[in-house]
Amino acid sequence: MERSEAETYQVDTPLPEEMASITEARRLAREALVTCGFQGRHEDVLLVVSELVTNALVHGDGSPVLRVRGSADRVRIEVGDAGAGVPRTREPGPASGWGLHVVRLLSAGWGISPADPDHLGGPPGAGGPVGGHGGGPVEGVSGGLSGGLSGGLSGGKVVWCELVAGLADVRARTSEA
Repeated sequence: MERSEAETYQVDTPLPEEMASITEARRLAREALVTCGFQGRHEDVLLVVSELVTNALVHGDGSPVLRVRGSADRVRIEVGDAGAGVPRTREPGPASGWGLHVVRLLSAGWGISPADPDHLGGPPGAGGPVGGHGGGPVEGVSGGLSGGLSGGLSGGKVVWCELVAGLADVRARTSEA
């Protein structure tokens, strides 16, 4: 499916509080990427979706909520849950602790926002730094799940990240030099 101009596409969905939600989230994200014509590495986006949903299921509270917004040149992933605890990167070990490091390495920017039922997240590109943030969560960055989806998330949080088409290729060439 070829597009003459960038088309924005969005999917918002609550996920069941079960590990099978990871597979469903990946399916929904894959569909969003194809529909919006994202020109970046789909595998990177799907890995980030897996990591964020897994973190919400393992470390968060309640059922996670997924939002994917994308266009041909960028995609924003948001996963919210009702838990008050803020995710922190930790020293990776043989079996765990790699998730947020993977998200940081693959994304142009990422962060954590409080879930706000009255706040609408901005379009892709809004809500945080792009192209330079790689150090960890950004405090006080806006961009939450909208309207009815965040209804059960009051007091919770949204972990978000943005991936930009071509960024992974630039990073790979830079690290080879």
